[in-house]
Amino acid sequence: MSQHPNAAKKILDKAKEVHGSTYLTLISIVQSVTFSFLMYFVINNYNFFCLVGWILAFSTFVVIVLVWNEYVMGIISFVWIPNLIDSALPFLLGVSEVVTVQMIANDPIWWFFWMTITLLIGFIAFVNMYWRAWRDNDEKNKFAFKTLGNYVTVSRWSCVILAIPFFIFWLFKFEHVIFVIISVLLISLFFIRTVLYWRTLINEARKRV
Repeated sequence: MSQHPNAAKKILDKAKEVHGSTYLTLISIVQSVTFSFLMYFVINNYNFFCLVGWILAFSTFVVIVLVWNEYVMGIISFVWIPNLIDSALPFLLGVSEVVTVQMIANDPIWWFFWMTITLLIGFIAFVNMYWRAWRDNDEKNKFAFKTLGNYVTVSRWSCVILAIPFFIFWLFKFEHVIFVIISVLLISLFFIRTVLYWRTLINEARKRV
């Protein structure tokens, strides 16, 4: 039997408590930097944009917002003890997003590639969050997993599913504007998943209050 059960519990509780606030601060800073770089890039290059360039710029902005929103939802929905992977993922996402911004041009090929990378990092982030939350025997996590149900699986694999067409567009050098429009539709599907995911959790939580 542990000689210091209260001290041990305080350490675990503090780790969970601090993780939420520090993680939200970290991702907010990273996404703010990414958004600032996007604005700087657009302001300095918009004279060279045609329709494709503007669509890519708007799509990248939506992705930046979605990444920040996903972290906010994750922090509110679940609690877990962070590790080094939790520290690294926001920075990796920030780097991939900055490079994606740099790839905004009238030729979308390399933008497709870096969107693929961003989505795959997002997949790792989902897997890490759900796995660590599942391992933590917390009532909050149990409620969130039970309420969200299949949304957990959909969320985890949506990044991979969306990454596949982006990778195909890059691999076969599909440059036509129609593939850029398809990319917008794919990002819109992720946006719809986000809205339904959050609505399901909040509505069920309101019923329990």
